[in-house]
Amino acid sequence: MPSPREFLLIVTPVGIALRNYLLAMYTQLAIVFAIGQNAVTTSKMYLGQAL
Repeated sequence: MPSPREFLLIVTPVGIALRNYLLAMYTQLAIVFAIGQNAVTTSKMYLGQAL
């Protein structure tokens, strides 16, 4: 059984890496969503002008 200090040394980097990974995932999703919304709005504008 590892001591609490050894346990923290093992767990902390894993926790940080996991948090960074999740943050990156959320950021990418937010960017993709924003681009998607932008594309929809832009195409609506173009369609509105064309019609």
